[in-house]
Amino acid sequence: MDTTWVLVANGERARCFERRTEDHALIELADFVHPQSHPSSTTAAGDVSGDAGKGHGRTGHAGTQFEPHTEAHAKERGNFATQLANYLNQGVNDHQFNQL
Repeated sequence: MDTTWVLVANGERARCFERRTEDHALIELADFVHPQSHPSSTTAAGDVSGDAGKGHGRTGHAGTQFEPHTEAHAKERGNFATQLANYLNQGVNDHQFNQL
């Protein structure tokens, strides 16, 4: 029997469904919620904390240098995407579906 998994996702929530060929019904397999990836749940934009990058004062160069800034919610979205990829990879390894 052919089994298809369908993943519907955004940065905060993902749902994985299974669709079988005989009746085309969608059966929910998993529901992932990741509210940490929403920008409002991270540090406020005006907060100047250690996460903003390392400042290098007088280093012999004119001016100040900063490391590239990566927003916290972008990192959380990446963590969420990794979690989803791990779930799908486990399904592949266990031969739970034929198509994605």
